[in-house]
Amino acid sequence: MDKRETRWTKRDSINELKEYAKMEFVDHVEILCGSDSCEICKVVADKKYPLKHLKQVPLIPIDGCTHERGCICCYTPLVDDLSQ
Repeated sequence: MDKRETRWTKRDSINELKEYAKMEFVDHVEILCGSDSCEICKVVADKKYPLKHLKQVPLIPIDGCTHERGCICCYTPLVDDLSQ
């Protein structure tokens, strides 16, 4: 797939993050990237981003991504510890 054909947009990311924020048991998201992701994406990956500060969560596609197929990152919701 050519980079210009990327289907996921920053608007899609905003909508996904807002949906996660509505879930009372999800308080953070993490950005996952592949082993072949570019260095720019690896910098923002594997960190917890609080949903109460949506503007601080990097939007996918990650700005400056240099992966040959375009940004391959995704969000994963992190669930509160429900046992407490």
